[in-house]
Amino acid sequence: MSMPMASSSPSPVLRHVAMLPFMAKGHAIPLLHLTRVLLRRGLASAVTFLATPRDAPFVGAGAPGAAVVELPFPSSTAGPQSMDELPPGSSFLDVVSAAAALEPVFADALAKLDPRPDLLVHDGFLAWAKDAADDLGVPRLVSLGMGAAPTASSLASAASAPRRREGLRLTKADLAPPFFDPDPAGPHWDFICESSRAMGSSRGSILNSFHELESFYIDKWNRETPLNKMWPEPFQGRFRDRGKVVQGFINKLGILTNEAIKGFFSHCGWNSVMESISMGVPILTYPIAAEQKLNAKFVVDVLEVGIRIWPSKSS
Repeated sequence: MSMPMASSSPSPVLRHVAMLPFMAKGHAIPLLHLTRVLLRRGLASAVTFLATPRDAPFVGAGAPGAAVVELPFPSSTAGPQSMDELPPGSSFLDVVSAAAALEPVFADALAKLDPRPDLLVHDGFLAWAKDAADDLGVPRLVSLGMGAAPTASSLASAASAPRRREGLRLTKADLAPPFFDPDPAGPHWDFICESSRAMGSSRGSILNSFHELESFYIDKWNRETPLNKMWPEPFQGRFRDRGKVVQGFINKLGILTNEAIKGFFSHCGWNSVMESISMGVPILTYPIAAEQKLNAKFVVDVLEVGIRIWPSKSS
């Protein structure tokens, strides 16, 4: 009797990957390419797309090895349900807003997938996918569908004025309005902030590129982000290798006496002000409530032992 031979191919890294594309063919295409790579290279045993009835045929044809689960819009949904339905002159935010109606439908479909996905890859426009995945303990990656050059430039512009690179000249006309507005606000900015928060709590982001095409930007990104992330994550995680985070009451006076402490970022409660001044430590004042603004004014303008930190409307 012959014995079955062991397979020489490696075991799949992931049993089941779920994909959630935005309602635009251009956003779905990178995920279709990724799906074919995962299946062809044996990196995933199965891939399931969660797509609207309008997009399901396109997704199914583009990734024949993947399963497709339809996410029907609730009958009460207002607004265009696909970029294909977007009237001329309208904003993509109309589709983003309508897509939010799919959140409970998606949550139910994700919970019913068997086996439960090891990973969810969702479009960066669909930030609401975060809650359902987190509730089920499904790790997430966010698909940006962008290259490294525009992504890095946009992120740098959001943080500060664009920096020059020889051979590349950026003007305001090259950037979306929120990125050069000194105090951005409005629906577009709210959308960017919500997407950024969802990305910040994910396991990472996926760019649609390859190293030979954008080596300068990919290498620069990897070199200049010591935590391997451009997007913010919870404070404790972001600074785990740079310092120490202590929650609850601590002996501030004991800390302020340490010679390594050269400044104190403080909400300017009076105890904190007194302790910092007593130890000769200058204060970065960030008052929040009660009399703290007056305390900060006293520290900065009267005693001249501190600097005022001002929040922006979007912070």
